[in-house]
Amino acid sequence: TGVDSILVSASFLGWPFAVFKVVSAFVTGLGGGQLADLVTKSIPPPAPVPAAAAAAAAARKSKLRRILDYGIGDLLYMVWRWIVFGVLVSALITTLVPADYFAGSAVGSLFPALMLALLISLPLYVCATSSVPIAAALVHAGFPAGAALVFLMAGPATNIATIGAVYRGFGVRVLGVYLAVIIVGSVGLGYVFAFLVPVTVVSGVYAHADGGWIAAIAAWALSALLLWFAVGDTRRWLRRRREKSGVHLLVDGMVCQGCVRKLEAAMSAVEGVRGI
Repeated sequence: TGVDSILVSASFLGWPFAVFKVVSAFVTGLGGGQLADLVTKSIPPPAPVPAAAAAAAAARKSKLRRILDYGIGDLLYMVWRWIVFGVLVSALITTLVPADYFAGSAVGSLFPALMLALLISLPLYVCATSSVPIAAALVHAGFPAGAALVFLMAGPATNIATIGAVYRGFGVRVLGVYLAVIIVGSVGLGYVFAFLVPVTVVSGVYAHADGGWIAAIAAWALSALLLWFAVGDTRRWLRRRREKSGVHLLVDGMVCQGCVRKLEAAMSAVEGVRGI
């Protein structure tokens, strides 16, 4: 639950939903950590990150440059592909599925919807930011808001790769605690949210959002930044394709573009490295 995810959640689903999601993440994270401590006392410390060169380069920048680098270069660049994906999928759902389509079906009932959201989100990786417009479109189509909360909590927190990494790094007991907290916490809090906040409050924000000229300017600015990121990534990909000499290092498993950018900055600071 990052700053970007909170703001996007508030924009699409309203501040009650966004605040409740933050509280839910706090409760499940704190509870999961306490339970993990109870089942094991031998959790290995995280490996140190040798990024002194990148940190020194960042310290030399002005405060305004650091703010822009973090807000645009880190946060937005980290999720821009997922934002495009989420907006396109939500647009497809909104176009093809009429409003309140699920309201009279089994999927519109709370318990089946919670279970369906859990089964979909547990094995798949869904970015916390891109999943918000998808969840908002489903709520607008009659999906219970509590099930949308399960989708937004369990989707970004679990996937096949994460489950394997937790198992290899911490063992089966911590993995059991991790999955139990995600499942019980997301479903339980989904029930709580469904009874506290009417679905009309959440779906109404999505259906009637209109920011006027401010929203139009922001949309054009965001579109320009997304195009800039796409062009930059394409140019880097083409440059790597042209590079034939030297030693090539392939790093797998980095789905977070913010981590990719930090690694590229650290590697670029090393003498003799090119083609990042």
